[in-house]
Amino acid sequence: QFDSVIIDEASQLHAAHALPALLRAKQIIIVGDIHQLQPPPIRSDSHNPLSLLQLALNSPHIPHFSLSMHYRSNHPSLIHSSNELCYQNSLHPIPSPFQKHNPLSSLTNQQPQQIEPPQNASPDQPLKPLGTHVIFSKAQYSDSRNISEAQLVSNIACSLMRLYPSMSLGIIASTEAQASFIENLIDSARASSLPIRNFINAHSSASSPLFVKTIDEVQGDERDIIIFSLTYSPSATGSGLPKNLGHLSSPHATNYLNVALSRASHSTFIVHSIPLPS
Repeated sequence: QFDSVIIDEASQLHAAHALPALLRAKQIIIVGDIHQLQPPPIRSDSHNPLSLLQLALNSPHIPHFSLSMHYRSNHPSLIHSSNELCYQNSLHPIPSPFQKHNPLSSLTNQQPQQIEPPQNASPDQPLKPLGTHVIFSKAQYSDSRNISEAQLVSNIACSLMRLYPSMSLGIIASTEAQASFIENLIDSARASSLPIRNFINAHSSASSPLFVKTIDEVQGDERDIIIFSLTYSPSATGSGLPKNLGHLSSPHATNYLNVALSRASHSTFIVHSIPLPS
C-alpha cells in the first residue's frame, strides 16, 4: 500500500499498465499533457486506446488543474510555436533579458557551414545561443532521408560543440534513416576532431549526453540546444510533399511537433527543406 502514487508522463501510459499501482494507492496524482505523445497501440492492428491521462480528464469525479507558467525556455521564442499550436497562448514563459535581442538571429534562413560566435562575444566567454533559429537548406528528400540537410545539421552541431562545450545538445530527426545518417556523420566528425571527441566524452559522463533521436523518442528529454531536422522536402518533379510524412501525417502530428519544438532551454535550430512564404 502507498499513501500517494504520482504518475508522470501519463499521456503516454496505457491505463491497464498503471492499474497495479493505482489499486495500491490511497491518493493518486496523475501528471501529463494531452498535447504530447499518446500511448502506442498495444498491437500493430489496433487503434490507440485512451491514455490514463485522458481517462482521468474524462471523469467528472477527478478534479484537474492546468499549469500556466512555463519555466524551461529561457527565451519566449522557444515556446511560441507550441503555445500557439496547442495551448491557445495560455502559457506564460518566464521573462528573458534578451527578448528584444537574439544573439544568433542573423542565422535565420541562411545555410551556414559553421556557426560563428556573436560579434559582441569575448573569445574566452562567448554568449550562449538563445532563441529559435530557422534555417532553410534547399535539399532533397529521398528514400526516407535528406542527405544535404543531414550534412548541414552535422555541420551546425559540430560548430556548436566547438563553440559551446559546456552546453548540452540533442538532435531530432523526422525519420529513423535521417537520424541514423546524422549519427554516422557525427561519429565521423568525432573520429577526426579532438574538440568533438572531448564534447561527446564530457557529456557522456554527465546527466545529459548528446543524443540523435527520432521525433517519437524525445518526450521527457531536455537539452540546452536542440537541432530539429524536418527532413522532408517537395518532390524534385514538382509534385509537392510526399504523401506519407511519417508521424507528421498522423492524427497526432501536432503532438509530435509540440514535443520536438519544446525540448530546448536555450536554443532551437529548425533545419528544413520546405520553401516557405517570405
